[in-house]
Amino acid sequence: LFLGGGVKPGRVIGKTDDTCSKVIDVGWNYKEQIMKDHDTSTIYSALGIDYSKKIVDTPSGRAYEYQQTAPLGGPAFIPLAEIEPLFT
Repeated sequence: LFLGGGVKPGRVIGKTDDTCSKVIDVGWNYKEQIMKDHDTSTIYSALGIDYSKKIVDTPSGRAYEYQQTAPLGGPAFIPLAEIEPLFT
């Protein structure tokens, strides 16, 4: 559920079957369901933050990515994208 911040009201993205147990249409340009990383990218985008940026100079010495593109145990690739249909 998204509201405010430039989100167009009254939009439903995607479709499920009659029992709501299976996704029929994911509702955006990619062939996979929207994941939490896409929610985060959408929020960053609405705030004007470049979610594709990778910060390498952190106090811990480890790089930080706003959106992970290959999480452990997840799909081999998550598209680096915001949920664009929320705003169009």
